[in-house]
Amino acid sequence: MRTTIVAFSVLNALVALSVCVALAAAQSATAASSPDIVFVVVDDLGFSDLGCYGSEILTPNIDRLAHHGIRFSQFASENKCNPSRTSLMTGQYYIRGYNGGTTLTIPEGLKAAGYRSYVSGKWDVVADTPGGPLKRGFDHFYGNIRGCGSQFAPLGLQRDGKDAEREWRDNKAFYYTHAITDNAVSTIEQTPDETPLFLLVTYTAPHWPMHALPEDIEKYKGTYAEGWDVLRAQRLERMKAMGLVPENTPLPPREGGTAWEDAPNQEWQQRRMEVYAAMIDAVDQGVGQLVQQLKQQGRFENTLFVVLSDNGASAEDYGSNKTGRFLNSQTRDGRPMRVGSLPSIMPGAEDTWQTVGPNWAFLSSTPFRMYKGFEHEGGHAVPLIMHWPRVIQNCGRISDELCHVIDLLPTALDAAGVSYPETFDGRSIDPADGKSLLPVLRGQPRQGHDTLCWGSIHGKAIRQGQWKLVRARKNPWELYDMATDRTELNDLAAQHPEKVQQLERQWEAWRDSVSLPQAWRDPAIFSVQ
Repeated sequence: MRTTIVAFSVLNALVALSVCVALAAAQSATAASSPDIVFVVVDDLGFSDLGCYGSEILTPNIDRLAHHGIRFSQFASENKCNPSRTSLMTGQYYIRGYNGGTTLTIPEGLKAAGYRSYVSGKWDVVADTPGGPLKRGFDHFYGNIRGCGSQFAPLGLQRDGKDAEREWRDNKAFYYTHAITDNAVSTIEQTPDETPLFLLVTYTAPHWPMHALPEDIEKYKGTYAEGWDVLRAQRLERMKAMGLVPENTPLPPREGGTAWEDAPNQEWQQRRMEVYAAMIDAVDQGVGQLVQQLKQQGRFENTLFVVLSDNGASAEDYGSNKTGRFLNSQTRDGRPMRVGSLPSIMPGAEDTWQTVGPNWAFLSSTPFRMYKGFEHEGGHAVPLIMHWPRVIQNCGRISDELCHVIDLLPTALDAAGVSYPETFDGRSIDPADGKSLLPVLRGQPRQGHDTLCWGSIHGKAIRQGQWKLVRARKNPWELYDMATDRTELNDLAAQHPEKVQQLERQWEAWRDSVSLPQAWRDPAIFSVQ
């Protein structure tokens, strides 16, 4: 079994600090020219799935960015892909819609500073619209509009709005994560030196189906033999040592699921997580290539490089009778698909279609409860790393600033020196809900959020100061003191009924604060009950 990797040694931390001091002394804290901006969005990655957040998965390139940048310990996404990506692109809560005409996207805002903008990878903001990103400010788009798909043969692959499936149909070497990286690297190469770049790199990994290259899977052979219970405890201890969570943070019990010693088909269960880890490993390889290309062109020192996940880990179990428009009818060489999370089928190959399952999702969510689709912390507490050598002071630090995916548009515009407009292209623009994180990068105080709200099919939540009110489906509201109980184990609703009522009224006021397009008016989310 592989030796556990501890991502942040004392020696590495000292080296990172010395490099930061040297850079700060050599360069101005404020960029002399418009920075390049690179956002890397990973799909369904849990809070503890990166090495720099406590994982045993090898992510040295992302870890290096964290060593020389900032990790955020209290960053929140929405709890599913589409809402998070809508909020990221617009700086507004996703309930305000995307195509309603009153939103501004990041590339639209950056046009004022002469930016060229690209997407490489998953879009999943609006429905199947050819060239969707091209309609809202992006200059080029390579990827898929849909929310998921095969890593070997992604259906609906586009290049600037035109069918690009030919790129994988007869290419035995095609692997989508690497194709996303290759196209992103190409856009960096093609951007003139004097032109600032906004690059959105949106990997579909590690979203199901569990597809990875054999050489990457082999790296993790035996890594998961001790099972999810032992590995959760190991991750939590590393997180405590890093300072990501307080020393007294408990490990919540599994909610459902199975103890590892009682789990059947352990070889298959290990393989599921080996493939999942290999998918993340491939993303990290891509990040390394992006960094190398930026360095090669002399752009890296003035690049705001951001890595985040769109929501918490997925606990879905894909049934053998499930269908979908993203499911291939056969492999590239004509073999039938073997669909479903079945122990008789080892995941990883092109003809398989499996998920990682709920027990491993709890590992990914360490140390929090629940996972994707829920508003407990496991659903929307995700990694956020920011790296910008010319600006970030005291690098290698962990920020406990409470922030949200809506903050990324204001941060990008602020970094580029662009004021948020009241109008764009002849239409009025609503104010952004987000707040720039640039002061945090500069080591300055930030006026943060008084209140944050979430609403989804599976849950509702509001965070105000130390308090979080959360509700799963039609269960009663739960109240937690996040200053002492971020793992949400001690429900205080019965002790503070007045606080429950106050926060519930505020959540309802947030829900009613917009006139929603019909497509977004889901009664499961926006009903009073």
